[in-house]
Amino acid sequence: MKRQPIPQTKQEILYAKLYQQLVKGKLQLGEQIPAERKLAEKMGISYMTARGAIQMLVDEGLLLKRDRVGTFVPLDIEKRLALPRINGFVDARQAPLNTAFIDQLTQGVHKKKLFGNLLKIGDNKREMDQAIRMLKQHDVPGVVMMSHHVRNRELGASILGHSQVMLVGYDLSAMGIASVLCDDAAAARMATTLLQEQGHEEIAFLASDRTSPVVQQMISGYESCLPGKARLWLLPQSAKSIAHRVEKLVSEHLHVGGLLCTAIVCSDTQTANALAAVLREFGVGVPKQISLVTLGLGTEVNITHPKLTRIDPQLQKQVNYAIDSCVRWMQNKPVELLHKVSPKLVRGNSIAKH
Repeated sequence: MKRQPIPQTKQEILYAKLYQQLVKGKLQLGEQIPAERKLAEKMGISYMTARGAIQMLVDEGLLLKRDRVGTFVPLDIEKRLALPRINGFVDARQAPLNTAFIDQLTQGVHKKKLFGNLLKIGDNKREMDQAIRMLKQHDVPGVVMMSHHVRNRELGASILGHSQVMLVGYDLSAMGIASVLCDDAAAARMATTLLQEQGHEEIAFLASDRTSPVVQQMISGYESCLPGKARLWLLPQSAKSIAHRVEKLVSEHLHVGGLLCTAIVCSDTQTANALAAVLREFGVGVPKQISLVTLGLGTEVNITHPKLTRIDPQLQKQVNYAIDSCVRWMQNKPVELLHKVSPKLVRGNSIAKH
């Protein structure tokens, strides 16, 4: 059970009262607590003060709020109170990487006998404010995988102000934020070297977003293998689908006799899947005419022929390391500021000798 601060404000007093009722079992499993306005009237406080106290408990996973229904005591409240807790933060978009992170974090905290309080963050202010409130719980370690959300000034300041946060997939160790990620430069070198070993010399790198620090590391690794011969292809910025953008890019590089390269490394599997489909439409065979290697998770790889050769970032190892770091923080043990996980080659049949 976490240590409770001495209440000072009216909001903190109500929070402490409800918290003690949960601890002592005065609020039953599945019980609906009184509405915020009723609590406010009973306590002689404003509605917003009561709402804030309840939201603090919701943020901590100690109450569950159902839209247009009410606020309830979780059925597993005893476990939530007893187990050591970590907060998890992830982008709410239904991307394969985010889904995999949620699955692996959920499994990881269960194996370690922890309670994981996971927040999915969209672009609305309410969820952003909730993340900031959770990050103010300095005695609760956090695991963060939020991509562009990290760039939000207020949220970024909250992360910087928390000494026990592990960032997954990004390297912000230079700013003092503990980070775990795949060695993305090594992943791109592995892909490029694999193609070179099969006799390919004209190798292009297809990047979906050059502004991403992850993609920048990939480009660095790719270019180190092909000094003076790098072919960097960047997807055009557009609101249109990735398939449309890939088709436009391929048409720009398509000449009589095909593409002016024999192999392509893709920065992510969503782009690689779109590329494989577009190449088929243009009559370019994979791997007969073009060999493909993608960097990314297996859950995103196209299951149709050919199965793409990929360099796996081993997200599970990244998440497990983040959870282990949280446990070390709880034990007052030091945590490495930057940890890089080695990528793993997963062979498919999208590469042919040249």
